Amino acid sequence: QKMASRRVVALLLAAAAATAIPIGHDDANPQAHTTFHVKPGHLDQVHEVTMDHIKCQFSFRAAHAAHGEEWDMVVAKKGGKYTCTIKDLDADPPHATFMGFSAHMFGAENDHLESYDIWDHEGALLEGDDFIIEGNTLRSDSHWRMSGLSKVVLTCT
Repeated sequence: QKMASRRVVALLLAAAAATAIPIGHDDANPQAHTTFHVKPGHLDQVHEVTMDHIKCQFSFRAAHAAHGEEWDMVVAKKGGKYTCTIKDLDADPPHATFMGFSAHMFGAENDHLESYDIWDHEGALLEGDDFIIEGNTLRSDSHWRMSGLSKVVLTCT
């Protein structure tokens, strides 16, 4: 009888786990995300998140990162649009210095970004002469070296 009770409990737990909805889940606005740490060095780092047919990818080379900043990367779907937000979760200085970066939305309709924004840690929206747009990619200019990059937002359909 103990064995039968354990099986019933195990089946109930399995059924509950199979129907559980993750905390923060919203059927109308689904999301996928990952977190990563920016580490210094002269090696390229690549992080990505996929939702449906859209893959958001962030590539960079960090020259300095004093304490391995934690970053978050989220792809959210609302209506027929996908938005990828890549942001530094660590508000305290010092901030990483990037020798270069690129952000891509693979699977974007016509390989084209509908909109894009990039901010520094002072909350300033950076102008187009700080980066280059090429189809589904936003990337740093070849002479770019910046500390304080805090957020990149890309949108596509």
